[in-house]
Amino acid sequence: MIRHLLSLLVIGSLIVPNVFAQTATDGAKNIRDAVKDKVAEELANIKKAVAKRSFVGTVTDKATLSFTLTNVKDQARTVNVNTETTIKLPGSKDGALEDIKKNDFVIAMGDVDSQNVMTAKRVLVISKPAVDKRKVLFGTVTETGVGKFTLENVKKETWTIKFTSDTKKPKTVSKDDKVIVVGTTSSTENTLTAKVVKAI
Repeated sequence: MIRHLLSLLVIGSLIVPNVFAQTATDGAKNIRDAVKDKVAEELANIKKAVAKRSFVGTVTDKATLSFTLTNVKDQARTVNVNTETTIKLPGSKDGALEDIKKNDFVIAMGDVDSQNVMTAKRVLVISKPAVDKRKVLFGTVTETGVGKFTLENVKKETWTIKFTSDTKKPKTVSKDDKVIVVGTTSSTENTLTAKVVKAI
C-alpha cells in the first residue's frame, strides 16, 4: 500500500509540473495571439483611415511645411510636404515648397487621412485650365430674328441664341418650338452662340 502511494506521488510529481508548464505555455500563446490580432486590427484601421487621393485647386495659403488649396467645390484642403515629396513646376522643372506661390494652380497626390489632410507624394504646378464656357439649354422659342432667336428655359430665364455659319440647326426655327441648344456663353449676360440646335 505504501509502495503504491509512493508510486502515485512520484507519478504525480512528474505530471503536475508538466500540466502547469503546458498551461503557462498555452496562456503565453493566447496572449501572443491576442496581441497579434490587435496589431492586425489597428493596421487595418490605419489603412482604412488613409486613402490615396488627389487634390486639385488654387493655393490660398502657405506654412513652413504645408500649403492650403481651395478646390473647384470651394473647399479648403491642407497639403503637408516632406523630404519625400516630389514637386514639379511648369516645364517639368524640379521644385521645392518655396517655389509654390499663392494663386498657383496645383494637383497634389498622396495619402489623405480621415480629416482630409494630405501628406503629398507628388505636387504638380500647372497652368490653370480655361473655364469651360460650353452650356446646354432646353426651352421654348419665344421670338425669332435674323441670325438669332430668344429662348425661355425651364427656370424661366430668357436667353439670346445666336447662329454662325458653323451652327448645326433645323432649316427653320419658329416661335413655340421646343429646342435643345448646345453652345458657348459670352461676356454678354444670358447670350449663347449655338454650335447645335435640335428641335424636339
